[in-house]
Amino acid sequence: MSPHTVSVGIPLAGTVLGMAIMILGVLQGGINATLLVGTLVMMGGIGYLARDLIILEEETEPETPH
Repeated sequence: MSPHTVSVGIPLAGTVLGMAIMILGVLQGGINATLLVGTLVMMGGIGYLARDLIILEEETEPETPH
């Protein structure tokens, strides 16, 4: 696998996993520990995805003279 696929795929998988944990927490009813853990996992996945996309954009941006 290419590094670009890994840098986007792993945070995306974390986001999906966090969403699944959140759904389990909602099905348990009310605000509970499962819902909060799912929220934290999903927010972490989104944060890492945003960071990795910014890094990838900087690496692939063409240099233009001014």
